[in-house]
Amino acid sequence: MASERCPDAHVATDVAEVRDGQRLSPVQLVRGREPADHPLAGADGRHRIRARHGIGEDPPIPCRLVDPP
Repeated sequence: MASERCPDAHVATDVAEVRDGQRLSPVQLVRGREPADHPLAGADGRHRIRARHGIGEDPPIPCRLVDPP
């Protein structure tokens, strides 16, 4: 059963997949330009980050870092 701490259905699905031993897709991060108020932006993967946090803070989160266009 999915975590009760994750009311979002997408997050609950990701939590269940991780608990079943499946790997999640990498989180997509976009490197900021200097100087910038926000040096790093999450482009995709908010649900995967929340799912990992719902399981615990220790598991690593795979990420793909790209430069802005």
